[in-house]
Amino acid sequence: RPMAVAGWVKGKYLQQTENTERLAVATTNKFETVAAFGLSKLDALLDDGDETQPRLTVRKPAKSKPADMTEEMVRKGITSGQYKVNYHLWQNIINGITAGAYISLGGFLACIVGGGLTDINATNPGLGKLIMGLVFPFGLLMVVLTGGELITSSFSTVGAAFLAGIFKGKQRRALFNMCIIYWTNFLGCLLVAALAMGTGVFENEPYHSFFVKFNQKKVHQPWMQAFWKGVMANWLVSMATMFTFAATDVVGKAVALWPLITAFVAMGMDHCVANMFFLSMGIFLGADYGWAELFANNLIPVTLGNFFGSQMCSVVYTFRYGQSSFQKPVDEKKADFQSADDRAANAVEEGEGDSVSLLSKS
Repeated sequence: RPMAVAGWVKGKYLQQTENTERLAVATTNKFETVAAFGLSKLDALLDDGDETQPRLTVRKPAKSKPADMTEEMVRKGITSGQYKVNYHLWQNIINGITAGAYISLGGFLACIVGGGLTDINATNPGLGKLIMGLVFPFGLLMVVLTGGELITSSFSTVGAAFLAGIFKGKQRRALFNMCIIYWTNFLGCLLVAALAMGTGVFENEPYHSFFVKFNQKKVHQPWMQAFWKGVMANWLVSMATMFTFAATDVVGKAVALWPLITAFVAMGMDHCVANMFFLSMGIFLGADYGWAELFANNLIPVTLGNFFGSQMCSVVYTFRYGQSSFQKPVDEKKADFQSADDRAANAVEEGEGDSVSLLSKS
């Protein structure tokens, strides 16, 4: 009798071992099938009715409507405006000074190149302006890649965030931010202008004559003409800034902004931050205007024009995609050295990843 019981137990053990091996082989085959055919075939495998196999439970990510690229750019622009306003004062000062300096470096190079094109400027001035426009955008690229803040881009991004209802109760803070950026941009331009004078490059011909005439023409143009040139310039600059939100790498951002910035320079439009450098250099080189004329005849109308030009971008696209779809206000305590544009991109692109949980059922 004990031998019979031992034989029965042994038989049951062997049968259970055989079933376990068969189950393991079947499970392996099923997972190989899932890997081969992908998640699209998963439902059919789950409902095969075979209760001897482990159950495979999948939590699929929620399906969302594919985002329109333009809407994503608008979202990132608005989030960028939020972060810019919530930076600490000392961060805004640094960002404003560096941005003004980088734009000035682009203007410095453009005038060196343009001043040396004496024959081309005499016979084909349009080509000379185009060549100047092709080298100027590297300054804005430096601003974009380092997280600097230009007043002209703040007009569009902070303005868009304001229109989206982000700054309820914080309008004064947004206005204060833009005032700080404007004057720190000017300070950065003066810094580069002083350094440029120290190099002595513009004291030589043909650069001196070219640069003085270039700036005197800007100051002595009619007031409304300067205004409309400001509108056109910052419409293009704001669109260029918006386009950079569609790119995630250096090459993409450069390709996105270069044509539009080249266009506004070649067209002879006026950008207030670039003019802060140009016109200051003109005074240092002995042009026939002073600081009062610099502001009254150029910077004031051009700045106003730049503001209205930026709204051709921010107003149109903010209302085009609706105020309710944008990001919630950011935590003011989280401002750091990361650029507002990069943080905006990260905030918009965050999402839940795919998750698959495997549960075995005995």
